[in-house]
Amino acid sequence: MVGPLRKNFNFADQGDGPQSAARELLWMARKLNMPVYAQRGLGTGNLSTVLHMLWYQPSLLAPAAPVAALPSKDGRYDGVGVATLRSTWKTTNGFFTGLLAGPNEVGHAHLDNGMFVLDGLGQRWALDMGLDNYNLPGYFTGANQGSQRWKYYRLGTEGHNTLAISANTQAPLDFANQKFNSRDSLVAFQSSPARAFTVAKLTDSYRPIAGDARNVSRVQRGVMLFDSTQVLLQDEIQANASVEVIWMMHTQAQISGLAAGALGLPNGTTATRTLTLTQGGKQLKAEILAPAGAYFDVVTTDPGVAADPAYQQNRNTGVRKLLVRLPGSGKTPAGSSLTTIRVRFVPASSAAAAPPAVALANWSLTPQSTQAPARAEATLAVYPNPARTVLTVAGAAAGTSVRLNDMLGRTVRAATLGVGGPLDVRTLLPGTYVLVVLGADGQLRTGRVDKAAP
Repeated sequence: MVGPLRKNFNFADQGDGPQSAARELLWMARKLNMPVYAQRGLGTGNLSTVLHMLWYQPSLLAPAAPVAALPSKDGRYDGVGVATLRSTWKTTNGFFTGLLAGPNEVGHAHLDNGMFVLDGLGQRWALDMGLDNYNLPGYFTGANQGSQRWKYYRLGTEGHNTLAISANTQAPLDFANQKFNSRDSLVAFQSSPARAFTVAKLTDSYRPIAGDARNVSRVQRGVMLFDSTQVLLQDEIQANASVEVIWMMHTQAQISGLAAGALGLPNGTTATRTLTLTQGGKQLKAEILAPAGAYFDVVTTDPGVAADPAYQQNRNTGVRKLLVRLPGSGKTPAGSSLTTIRVRFVPASSAAAAPPAVALANWSLTPQSTQAPARAEATLAVYPNPARTVLTVAGAAAGTSVRLNDMLGRTVRAATLGVGGPLDVRTLLPGTYVLVVLGADGQLRTGRVDKAAP
């Protein structure tokens, strides 16, 4: 998962690149007959490994070789809980973003569910700092919530572009962690040439932990890329009791437009809702669309001597942490009311109007001018799952359009269902696929299905 700058959408113990030769892509090029993968697999790095020689196939690089169509600009990868969206494959100035849903229980994982990156105008604006020093005491002792691993800035929730949610008042370098072993996932993904979006359910990541009795009933994050250069990040938080919510983003850009008194704006200070980020001679505007009264702030990313007297952690020099704080106390209202945070990124020169407020449950590929009432989340029932010969889509009427996408985002089967909703899958290779169903009501539903070996 690589953006236009050849930088990875990195999460957990991974750097952002730049990506060099990826020998595994040579194998994928042969397996899937995709010359574009072979070209990327050769990259610019070390080509002298045994696997490069084993998987190299000159015909896939020959000028006369048939060139398959580029993969979809957008992809959903449920096996790792990730979706990526991009404006184009053809220029390094294109916009690219990715969203991580989880889980966070795998080896080398961080407490970073909900994390995003953002590329555009030839710059990486929102970055993930990746791994830290493997020799830090307890770096690999992340088997429980209280492990030393989660106290390191880059590994805990505070070091990522996600939400810090707590029943307590949070201070910089002491933001609340997500719950370890949480198993959140993507719940929506749609893609078209004009716009694409994905939504992650993050509720499990913010279950109560020791010392923090936060009580949330729903946390979701959506990211939408539209009009080629606009990115909307939207969070919806519903809590049974008041919680403090802090929105976080790490950047190497210079930040201008912040109200006087930044680095912890006192309550009542005139809020800053629009900022300009400057990097590499390019400028990006960040603006808070909701809620009213929320404001930007900036805090340190240096773990500090108190937390790390031996100076073993990375000092994160040159990285700034941009926050969105809720108005007043910074906490959600008491009761179970919904809090929505909407942040838009757009080139500073753009005069494009902000998109209307639309609940995540109503996001679609068709621009909406008004907020429609939220509808219940559609469920997609399929059986048997795994399937060997025929897959049945429960409740699907004759004439329903469906397609199966592989984990690279390519459509491998498209069909119109007959009565009873059967779909022949006998010729598919064993593996995991995403089923996309367009109902008669115009609602697009997705679900994960597995094809079993014969």
